[in-house]
Amino acid sequence: MFKEGLSFLNNRTLITADLAELLREDLIPPYFKLFLNQFQVEINYSTENTVYFNDKKHHFSKFEMFNNEIINREEYYSTIDSIFNYDRLLEEVNKYKRKEENWNRLGLMQIGLMHSSDVLLIGLEEKNLDQIWRYGQGMGIVTCKLDDNIFDFFSRLKLVIDEEALNEIGIIDSKKLYRNWGEDFWRVRDEEA
Repeated sequence: MFKEGLSFLNNRTLITADLAELLREDLIPPYFKLFLNQFQVEINYSTENTVYFNDKKHHFSKFEMFNNEIINREEYYSTIDSIFNYDRLLEEVNKYKRKEENWNRLGLMQIGLMHSSDVLLIGLEEKNLDQIWRYGQGMGIVTCKLDDNIFDFFSRLKLVIDEEALNEIGIIDSKKLYRNWGEDFWRVRDEEA
């Protein structure tokens, strides 16, 4: 019913000067370089998942990535907020070279943010090359590995029905949702139908 994974990203059509400079950087690991070369870093969070109900437009979906998954023996819930633009990624490369941040000394570089205010990191050393990590306070630990590479990480991203949002607007059964051909919004099937 909804998009998943890499479909939230737009394919790259042009390599800009700042991206070319970033791709020349030896510190950028291979899978992340491939990702940057293939996709734009902006996440395409479309707003097409709205429903007209009682003559009002309502949102009824939410993004999930880690939905109470067990990581280091604790439940973790979060989704991607952003991957930094190329200029910011170049700044982060320079921060890594100067070992400015705590995570830089662990062989990690910041590449974005998670929705739960966690810092999104990538491994740059042999022991963690291309791995995706988080830095945050929410789970009682400072850093933990999330995935083996950026592609595995983005494959988790899903747009799902927010049952609570539907209940709040008076729609009890999500099976009543439908969309007519060519429309960019959803409708609610009448009880009699």
